[in-house]
Amino acid sequence: MMNRTSARIGRVSSLILLALLVSGQAFAMTFDFTGSSSENALGLATGNLGDSLTLTAGDLTVSVRAFDDRGEQGEIHRGANGLGVYGDPNNNAVGEPESLRFSFSDSAVSVSSLIFERGADNGRLDLFIDGQFAETIQWMTGGGTMVEHALGDAPGKVFELLGDRRSFRVSRLTAAASAIPEPSAALLFGAGALVVSRATRRR
Repeated sequence: MMNRTSARIGRVSSLILLALLVSGQAFAMTFDFTGSSSENALGLATGNLGDSLTLTAGDLTVSVRAFDDRGEQGEIHRGANGLGVYGDPNNNAVGEPESLRFSFSDSAVSVSSLIFERGADNGRLDLFIDGQFAETIQWMTGGGTMVEHALGDAPGKVFELLGDRRSFRVSRLTAAASAIPEPSAALLFGAGALVVSRATRRR
């Protein structure tokens, strides 16, 4: 009887562990805004895309909005090297003090990497996470080249990139939902714990 009980406890424990591991996994997804064709991998045409976008990659959904140099909602523009803010004087890129705002549907997201096309000469952009200043990203000359910047899995829901000095475009963004067990896994854990408790008492 003891061997059967021990085996049952072992099976239940393994099932609980597997459920928590699967539900807690966070897979990084990349939103690629580049491409010279009329539609890229995300189905985006080139040119003016309107005042907002809603995009999905894997289990992540993000809404993109543009803001002009007056802080008012502007229009998003996509070129071959990524997203910018429509209109002069920055050739449809993100200039000073324009911005692009990325709002994720998940309450907790980690952005690990940002790839952008930098403008000519020295420049920089400011990153805000959930309305709070996070860091300044700077570059030295090399206009037209793409640069990857690691963010160290910065957590948040709303990520805003504010232009300063030379313009830039957002080329790619890699993010993952934070690893939080789903309710179904929590329920399974509770049920499993109850079975283990009963089996232990029977011993």
